[in-house]
Amino acid sequence: MARIALIPFLLVIVLCTPGSEAGKKQKFQTRLVGGAVPSEGRLEVSIGSGSLWGTVCDDGFTINVAHVACRELGYIRAETYFFGAHFGRGTDPILLDGLMCRGNESSLWDCEHNEPAVHDCTHDEDIAVQCHTTTIREREISEMKKRRLGWTFRINDRFDHSYPHSKGVVEVRMDDKWRTICADGWDLEDARVACGAAGFPDVISFMPSEKIFHRRKSFSLRNFECTGQETWLAECDVQEISSYKKCESERAAYVMCNRGTFVIDNPNLPSEDLTRSTARRPRPSPDHPRIRLKAGKGFGAGRVEVFHMRQWGTVCSKDFTRESGNVLCKEMGFGTMKELVNNGSMGQGIGPIWFWNVHCRGNEQTIFDCPHGRFNRSDCLHSMDLGIVCNAPDLGVREKIELVDGRFDEDGRVIMLVDGHWGAICGEGWDLVDASVACRQLGLGFAMNAPVSTHFLRSTTIPIMITEMECEGTEKSLQDCKYKAMIRNDTCTCETEFKAGLTCTDALPDVLLDLRILTSSLWLQDYPEAALTCAQEENCLSSVPTPSHRMRRLLRFTSAIMNRGTAAFKPFLAQGDWQWHACHMHWHSMDVFSHYDITDRDGNRVAEGHKASFCLEDGHCDSGAKKHFSCNGEQGISQNCFDIYRNDIDCQWIDLTGVGAGRYLLRIDVNPDQMVAETDYSNNEIICDLFYNSHTVHANNCRYTNDE
Repeated sequence: MARIALIPFLLVIVLCTPGSEAGKKQKFQTRLVGGAVPSEGRLEVSIGSGSLWGTVCDDGFTINVAHVACRELGYIRAETYFFGAHFGRGTDPILLDGLMCRGNESSLWDCEHNEPAVHDCTHDEDIAVQCHTTTIREREISEMKKRRLGWTFRINDRFDHSYPHSKGVVEVRMDDKWRTICADGWDLEDARVACGAAGFPDVISFMPSEKIFHRRKSFSLRNFECTGQETWLAECDVQEISSYKKCESERAAYVMCNRGTFVIDNPNLPSEDLTRSTARRPRPSPDHPRIRLKAGKGFGAGRVEVFHMRQWGTVCSKDFTRESGNVLCKEMGFGTMKELVNNGSMGQGIGPIWFWNVHCRGNEQTIFDCPHGRFNRSDCLHSMDLGIVCNAPDLGVREKIELVDGRFDEDGRVIMLVDGHWGAICGEGWDLVDASVACRQLGLGFAMNAPVSTHFLRSTTIPIMITEMECEGTEKSLQDCKYKAMIRNDTCTCETEFKAGLTCTDALPDVLLDLRILTSSLWLQDYPEAALTCAQEENCLSSVPTPSHRMRRLLRFTSAIMNRGTAAFKPFLAQGDWQWHACHMHWHSMDVFSHYDITDRDGNRVAEGHKASFCLEDGHCDSGAKKHFSCNGEQGISQNCFDIYRNDIDCQWIDLTGVGAGRYLLRIDVNPDQMVAETDYSNNEIICDLFYNSHTVHANNCRYTNDE
């Protein structure tokens, strides 16, 4: 009873205290009480000193009032409201009634309402509110981060236009204008992030050794607070400034980056003393690389493979961190990690899974220095193989090539810039390897098609200026390949309709031979020539005369060809062009699918191998993959499936008739003419050391030629 008697007295004191309406608004407060989470509850207000709180009556309450209340509480909006003391009856006085808001007010006090504590309500009418859980501050931070992710940064040296730009003033593109970053607070970790984002493994210096040119009135950002592990400067805390006058140092942020092994040259490296004090230089690489990227769409991208115990293996993507990715990318000569690709999405590897549970701190020189699980002792599968995309330096090659007259963005004629002139490429000799360099240079992934003539596209007046194009496939641009330029008075003998074209794609197959199945399936067989009629028709026998006993010596083996790419392997011939083989009673969809050869140590052929003509089908598929292709229907090899030709099938051999005992090399090349596009041609050929003593045969040290 004492507390009830005291309430009217307190109301008189609180509400009748002299003061302006503005003063009361300044002291007006709101809160939610009784909810399961902070964003919901009974709505209560305090007017005056904050010593007394009270409830709000639900008379005339609408969603607009709820929105105003929630915004005043710091939430972005109201979800709903509840009549009838939904979160319990209040015990304090009822302070507000008759609230009417338009919805755009900044406070409930700004809405129409009765005089404080004037009402005809009971606590059974206490209003309750449920606000959206996102706060206004959280939305502001989210919008700020989203806006900052739209920022583009660059390293700009106005007096050096050569690529890649590895030293100069750091600039940011904001609101379609390039602006200068103020040097206030700029330190080594900020510079390290700037270099990493530009595709360089580390920073050499963040202080210019000489006066640099910059636009003083364009200062827009200062006081970056980077840890050194961020992918972009936009991820760091930073202060935006509204006027260049707020740049206290009046200097521009500057970096000099270590260009890394990918660029090869490194003119920025200063004296040893300066390097030791300002940068972590990568450890010199051994003769054999210990890490590589396979089947990537561009430089600095691909499935991660590491070399351990004389064998290449993969890395499990489970729990792989950004810090680990940064170490890995920088070890290969690139910048920070741009993207982590999980679950074998860059094609599944083969062999052991060497690394798993990798947790780098970020300052290691090699991923081998990082804590990780014991080699090849994880429960990971190749479906969890790690892929990565690193920030790679801009080499300035994209501006030297174009696709024109195409049917879509990834298709068309190829024109390239040579000695200041644009010209088309003669299609004679143009192939998928050349096209793969062009697609990568264009930033469009892999080459799916390389037509030598583009007469089917609309006509063009662009002349043919480049002939005899010959790429190895590893070049950074077509300009790095061998070719002949016909620019001045040279006479071009290429017919005008033979202008090279290409079609690029994001996904392709990748076929390679299973070495374990090959080595375990080798055996010798003497077989009567009279029973090899079909084999003779298909040229599976050598030209060596048959001995008097009329037996041929055959080296038989099983060929298990797997597709570890990101798309199905399909024959390049249309089904109407397939060949029917009556002996074997199926269609051959590829005239040449594999080469089988035996050579001496110098590469001289000692046994006449042959070009194996196959039908293509899914003989076995990994868990999760489904069979789709068969010899008697649509032919091909599905992703993560095997085409298996057993060693008891006709022509699945090399004819050793007439070959003497000795040590040789067994060579098998899949898709040898590269007629079908793949993500990786370097693993198509295998070599085995072969010991043959005229009675038995053994193969060991089988390897892919790109692993040597």
